[in-house]
Amino acid sequence: MSVPVWVPGQVLSASDINRWFVVATAIKPGNTSRASTITVTGDPDLTLPVEASAVYELEMLCHMDGVSGADLTIKFAVPAAATLIMINQALIATPANSQADACFAAVTANAMVMGCLGAGANSGCLLKGTLTTGVTAGSLTLQWAQNVSNATPTILHAGSRMSLARIG
Repeated sequence: MSVPVWVPGQVLSASDINRWFVVATAIKPGNTSRASTITVTGDPDLTLPVEASAVYELEMLCHMDGVSGADLTIKFAVPAAATLIMINQALIATPANSQADACFAAVTANAMVMGCLGAGANSGCLLKGTLTTGVTAGSLTLQWAQNVSNATPTILHAGSRMSLARIG
């Protein structure tokens, strides 16, 4: 769907204002820990509703810590027929927690692994992308787990956030 064109003097409806001018944002109010699991599951806080046949700009900032080697695997759950193409800037697990820019297409099908520096040592990632939905509305939800199972938890910290701005 293309962005509407408004004319001078036209009164915008509340739905137009909310749809086109309000950036939807989810912010983690507290830490979430996951240990001894490599099965990605939805984060309890980082989910946002999306409309059918729409295009969104996504920005996500993750603040995390965990055992180097256990690291953090992320994916996104999206409505049927949606596509998500992203670029991220983060530590990557190989080679040995080096900083890298990486581009991932079809992120819903492919997990991304973010490197951790060690338990209690803060690290983070910045993700930017474009979500294009099909004819089904629903939610965009961050899914995550440890990349390698470890008894020491990987923690996604309070203040991590996800924002969606409708662009089409």
